[in-house]
Amino acid sequence: MNKQYDQDTRVKIKNARPKFFLAATLIFIIFIGLNTKLFTSLGIFNFERIPNVQLLNLDINALNRKLAGTEEGVHFLEGMVFSVLFGNPTTGMVVGFLKESFDIGMHLKTGTLNNNAVADGFMDLTFWILGALAGFYALIPIHAFFIENNINNFRELVSSLRKKEE
Repeated sequence: MNKQYDQDTRVKIKNARPKFFLAATLIFIIFIGLNTKLFTSLGIFNFERIPNVQLLNLDINALNRKLAGTEEGVHFLEGMVFSVLFGNPTTGMVVGFLKESFDIGMHLKTGTLNNNAVADGFMDLTFWILGALAGFYALIPIHAFFIENNINNFRELVSSLRKKEE
């Protein structure tokens, strides 16, 4: 196979180490929070604590149930995939913005646009953005580590990590 490029085409990240640890921590927190009732119990997704929330005519219980579910995890994962696929976190954010804008437009077109739909759209967009940032700053450095150490399977990963410890 012929080499297509004369230079290294991998993405270079400035100050990569702290960004990697922050992104890896974010992935861990999102994973734990979405697979348990952690976010709701901490009040992060508890809309009852917002002042004057009754004025918005939101179905608070429905929002709390939805936000503890897996849809946000899917948006987080999609944001990660698009940012890694194109090597730019902005891509994941833009795709998320376009998707949520389309959803809001469909609600507007069908006459079902209400406060719940708008709040849901903003929450979905938040997870798209967090996923895009976490994917870019965590997965790209991991992929670069695999390439630099010529890791193709789990056995090579373990042996590479053992060499680093010695």
